[in-house]
Amino acid sequence: MTSTSGGRSDATMRAVLFERIGDAETALRLVERPIPVPGANEVLVRIEAAGVNYSDTVRRRGEPYPTSLRPPYVLGGEAVGSVVSQSEGTTDDWVGRRVFVWPDSGCYAEYVVVPESQIAEVPADLPAATILALGIQGMTAWGALKDAGGLTAGDRVLVWGAAGGVGTMAVQLARILGAGAVLGAASSDSRRAQVDRLGGTPVDPTSPDWSLHVRELTEGDGVDVVLQVAAGRSFQQSLDVLAYGGRIVIVGAIPDGDGSVDLTVAAPRMIAGGVGIRGYFLGRHLAVPGFAASAMAALADLVRGGRLHVESHDELGLADAVAAHRLLEQRTSIGKVVLRIDECPRAVVVE
Repeated sequence: MTSTSGGRSDATMRAVLFERIGDAETALRLVERPIPVPGANEVLVRIEAAGVNYSDTVRRRGEPYPTSLRPPYVLGGEAVGSVVSQSEGTTDDWVGRRVFVWPDSGCYAEYVVVPESQIAEVPADLPAATILALGIQGMTAWGALKDAGGLTAGDRVLVWGAAGGVGTMAVQLARILGAGAVLGAASSDSRRAQVDRLGGTPVDPTSPDWSLHVRELTEGDGVDVVLQVAAGRSFQQSLDVLAYGGRIVIVGAIPDGDGSVDLTVAAPRMIAGGVGIRGYFLGRHLAVPGFAASAMAALADLVRGGRLHVESHDELGLADAVAAHRLLEQRTSIGKVVLRIDECPRAVVVE
């Protein structure tokens, strides 16, 4: 990510601009921009830390996504910070309160303007990295398993990408929700060791005995719920290990391998197995008033009670956005990837 020296004023902020579709090194640039001004029904938030999600890399590469903007713009769809001002039309007194925000973009920056409908107050006793792990990824895992997956006590669960941000949450939440077995698919020894530390049973999706091994771990029956984060070979692998009436919940479409599902082949298996397939898009649920505050409070209580452990990768500075994207794309991160805004250097391009 390129940067050059530039002066600062009280009216400017540092931000990572997504300039063009492409690889992280050429697409992202650290710049200095005017601090945004809140419009009607909006608040201005001084960001403490921003979350980095795989969806950010999907947008940067120009791949299909449920909601997409045209560059240039500032990336980042979630952050923790404090409200410093608000406009007319807001219905509550937000100034000074610590909040979690989920705008469509703008969080790789020192400040962001957010509609009042996209903020929720968060506790002061939890670190920003913890709140961000419980945010987009924690709420996705919670809703996908409990609501879309219909997880009930005794169900056997398979979590793909089990050492990632959504995966580390899902492995633990499945156990909390009463799953009879939680299998975590992970691509390396270190990531499978992480699944084991979280209380799941690690499985190697590259093993030639994949289906047999999963069946053995589930007493021959297969799994009842699959949390699917990729599209391709792993989807076919999920179909191969589903129990009768099993459900696949799709929360991501990361390309994996050379596989694509041929429905002329898969459909008979799905029909005979009573297979259910659902997508889960958190954005639809976040639009429901009170959803985020309620979900965040429930997850925070699990953390305080010692039942949910938050996994965070080493926190990076705002200037390290390129490195953060590489961690996600190379699948070398464990847990949540976070940009600490106050660790950004002041050498930037003046916009």
